[in-house]
Amino acid sequence: KDLDYGGAINAFLAGEGGVHLNGTWVVGDYNAESEKAGTALNKGGYAVYPYPQLFGGTKAQYADGHTWAVSQKERTPEQLARRLATGLGAIVQRVTLPEGYDLVDVATRLADTGLGSKDAILRAAEDPALARELGLPGPTLEGYLFPDTYELRDDLDVHELLEALVDNFRARTEPVFERYSDEMASLRADLGFDERDVLILASIVEKEAAVADERRRIAGVFLNRLRSPTFLPRQRLQSDPTVAYGCRIEPDASPSCAGFGGSITRAMLEDASNRFNTYRHGGLTPTPIANPGAAAIEAVLTAERHDYFYFVARGGRRHSFSTTLEEHNAAVDDSRERGALP
Repeated sequence: KDLDYGGAINAFLAGEGGVHLNGTWVVGDYNAESEKAGTALNKGGYAVYPYPQLFGGTKAQYADGHTWAVSQKERTPEQLARRLATGLGAIVQRVTLPEGYDLVDVATRLADTGLGSKDAILRAAEDPALARELGLPGPTLEGYLFPDTYELRDDLDVHELLEALVDNFRARTEPVFERYSDEMASLRADLGFDERDVLILASIVEKEAAVADERRRIAGVFLNRLRSPTFLPRQRLQSDPTVAYGCRIEPDASPSCAGFGGSITRAMLEDASNRFNTYRHGGLTPTPIANPGAAAIEAVLTAERHDYFYFVARGGRRHSFSTTLEEHNAAVDDSRERGALP
């Protein structure tokens, strides 16, 4: 509180490499002076010493004994100066969460934007007590952290932060379910679906579909498998992203997930201890496997009616769809010849 904010702002905006107040280096940008002081700043970041928490940076101890903070919150001197001028109060961070992000992705993106600790965000998002407090039907917040571009104050605690995303989920999805209430009623009568079931299937569609115009067709394939009395194995969605999700979220639960780096192995497909493995377990996954956008939810509610039971990547981010296993095997061979499959 004894800092000369005005002097710091004026000196910083004047382009001086750093500001010394009462002999203490307070603010510095990426320059020879900061490097000489023993810092290893990322370009575009700013250093704060000896007040490493003022700008929400990550503390790091360097050989010279000084503790510096690399702040990725302020991207320009003007933004940093504005925060100094307001007495280091809350600032609004703009962050985009793409469709298909799961809890780990969301926690990472929010933390990278300066909106909290990744571990704290992830623990809260996986806390059944918080899910109940927010009125959600599942044990975690997976599926309810709506993909969108947000402007969020950086002084929100982790519960307030996640509540803002869940509130947006409700605001954005309630009109969708209202618009397609007849389709929702049909799925309820046909398969016993509720809105959470639609969300779970939408999350799988979101992870499988690489192009928008295939969402409804892929949703139709999965619904055909759930409905068919003859498709074998019964009600198996056989979706690779569900296997990957189980290994990502619960790696210690399944021996086949040891060392998982993103690639699906035959052992993973055969591992029934992965409770998200839709090759070994019929029906929907226990929770959503990602946070789907409104378009994926609409795709499930308005899925194409067709006779397809299979699909396989054929290159160009698109899929080949087949009615019979024989047709599917031929499509797989063709995709391998194209180099679309290993």
